[in-house]
Amino acid sequence: GSCHLSWIYPLVPLLFLLGPEDTGVYAVEALDICTCLLRWPPQTTTGGGWDSRHWSPRSPRPGRRLTAECQQGILEASKARDVPIIIDADGLWLIAQHPALIHGYRKAVLTPNHGEFTRLSDAVLRDLVDGSDHREAVRRLSQALGNVTVVRKGERDVMSDGEHVLECAHEGSSRRCGGQGDLLSGALGVLVHWALHAGPEKTNGSSPLLLAALGACSLTRQCGHQAFQKHGRSTTTTDMIAEVGPAFRRLFET
Repeated sequence: GSCHLSWIYPLVPLLFLLGPEDTGVYAVEALDICTCLLRWPPQTTTGGGWDSRHWSPRSPRPGRRLTAECQQGILEASKARDVPIIIDADGLWLIAQHPALIHGYRKAVLTPNHGEFTRLSDAVLRDLVDGSDHREAVRRLSQALGNVTVVRKGERDVMSDGEHVLECAHEGSSRRCGGQGDLLSGALGVLVHWALHAGPEKTNGSSPLLLAALGACSLTRQCGHQAFQKHGRSTTTTDMIAEVGPAFRRLFET
């Protein structure tokens, strides 16, 4: 199994991991995360009323500090059990505050957007990063965190384990949906689990987490592309989730 550490729409990746028949995954070791979910108010799991201002470090959500202890407990328990960890959203805010929590844990994958990536870089890199060279910037951040895998989301998704760098420019949706990153995290958790269990003979010696990241980014983009073809500018992440099965078959089974 794998653990997803995210505090925006957390039910999306959890449901994705707990049993989507289209991908054949039926279990996830989520440690004490379900206990955390049960303690949160309803708007925490539905995203009710939140807008982009809540992504700003100048306007942290009230729940960030309240859940920090719970987040740290999940991280420590996951590392102790050698469980892969997918970190997104407020989990990334926690890592920016306490990089040592994840430093050197090679089964961790961070999935920052532009703002989160900048915050992480400012926290762990002493030298300024050339913002125009995304590949080098992602590689350097990964190295600074002890070669954990970093997936920078953007027009092109760039990912690195500190040694190798991959890009995903697969065609996606023309509309960016709120919650789309959680779909990526859920897909990533599934594919990381599969890649680690496949063994090096089936990954041709490549980093299993990097291959999983490339596959998850491609799948999320394909879901977005197919959903947009049907729903246009009214596309939501719910529409994307409905495309997981068809998109998976199109990418990986044909």
